[in-house]
Amino acid sequence: MGKDGQFLYLNPRRELIVVRLGWSMGGLDSGDRVELFRALAAQFPALARDPP
Repeated sequence: MGKDGQFLYLNPRRELIVVRLGWSMGGLDSGDRVELFRALAAQFPALARDPP
């Protein structure tokens, strides 16, 4: 978690990177934000191979 709610979420299995560039923390705490990003990542298909 960065200053003012910036957040970087990586999911190598799905080759997915999510970046949140916020001005404030918003209405979610860091645990809720991670769950949101995991739910978003679940919408992308997993790769058949393991990442390098």
